[in-house]
Amino acid sequence: MHRFNVIHRRNRLASDGFTIIELLIATGIFSVILLLMAFSLLQIGRIYYKGITSSRTQETARSITDNVAQAIQFSGGPVNDSTVNSFGSEGELCAGDKLYTYILGTQLNSSNHALIQDSSPSPVCPPSASLPPMKIISPSQRELLSPNMTLLNLIVHNTSGNLYCIDVQVAYGDPADTSLMMKASVVSRCGQPVQLYGCRSGFGTQFCAVSELTTEALKRL
Repeated sequence: MHRFNVIHRRNRLASDGFTIIELLIATGIFSVILLLMAFSLLQIGRIYYKGITSSRTQETARSITDNVAQAIQFSGGPVNDSTVNSFGSEGELCAGDKLYTYILGTQLNSSNHALIQDSSPSPVCPPSASLPPMKIISPSQRELLSPNMTLLNLIVHNTSGNLYCIDVQVAYGDPADTSLMMKASVVSRCGQPVQLYGCRSGFGTQFCAVSELTTEALKRL
């Protein structure tokens, strides 16, 4: 009887634990679940940051468009067409008492500016041959772009009488980075050919966004 109890106890102890195969299967299933959870979290993070990037880019493009439109409508004085449409070239736009100095295709960072508005109390439009430096040198000047953003296009064109067409294209991310940015198509905006840009699909595009706005402004003063 004693021997039977010992054998029965040994068999019960042997059946109470997990076998190595069972542990391997459980570990594999748990690892797959962890990988799926990690992938889902990464996707959620990408979507979240993509939304923030797109929203900020749209807000900046809208702010620039509204700023230029208000200057044309209410500041009075002459309005000249924007002067450049190629990357790396500096240009100026004069709208009444506001001067916009800009450079296309250059990302705003700590060492340079990309779109400066000068709001002095009197017309500040210089001759096109003597553009002011792309620096903030007075309290009347401010940068209209946000960090890591690039002005891709700025068109102001007099369509008829006191009516002006405005087109602004802004990117978050460096357009020179071919891993993120791509040329989409050439279209007509305000009577001018414009190269539209987009973001490539794939990893890293949560840090890339392009926004374009076109509007019209009627000069009232």
